[in-house]
Amino acid sequence: CPYGTYADQGESKCLHCAHCCKTCIGPLSTDCLKCNTVDGYYKNSGKRVGECKIIICQRGTYFDNETASCLPCSYECETCNSTYPTRCTKCAWNYFEFPSDKKGLVDCKSCSDFKGFQKGKTGGSSCAEICGDGLHMGVLACDDGNTLDGDGCSSSCEIEPGFECSGGNITSPDKCRPAFPPRISDVAYYGNKTLVLYFSQSVI
Repeated sequence: CPYGTYADQGESKCLHCAHCCKTCIGPLSTDCLKCNTVDGYYKNSGKRVGECKIIICQRGTYFDNETASCLPCSYECETCNSTYPTRCTKCAWNYFEFPSDKKGLVDCKSCSDFKGFQKGKTGGSSCAEICGDGLHMGVLACDDGNTLDGDGCSSSCEIEPGFECSGGNITSPDKCRPAFPPRISDVAYYGNKTLVLYFSQSVI
């Protein structure tokens, strides 16, 4: 019988294999020897003869031609393919997508991969600058290396009223100082020849 057909012993003629088969042996048209993989049909790799079916893999897995089964993608991938199973075509939750050196693929990075950042409170692909680590990445208003109030950079890394902060970068903390020089707000003179000056802000 010609390629893509099988011999029907009862009618002594050649019949076409089912569309899922590339070649078949009968007695059924779906008794495939080889599958029509061009259209996505595969059969259990452990069987010589069997019906070929389209296998749809769930998210986070890819179809492996060698085992004719779905195998897990790398943990940072939501989707991947059999050509580069350890690389992603789409990133999983909590990962950012960056251009890859391979067409159709992306490189996936988490917040912890970026110096000075952590996972944002909203989750997903949201990163937040770490407050108080002494690294000013440019998202927060300031970072003086602590989470104390009253020193110019607040516990939430906001510049406090009456202060200015500068000098911070991706390797160094900010230095905060009064925004205006202190001025004498009051004077007290005591009989023991003691003069006390009160300033508008701390001068220590």
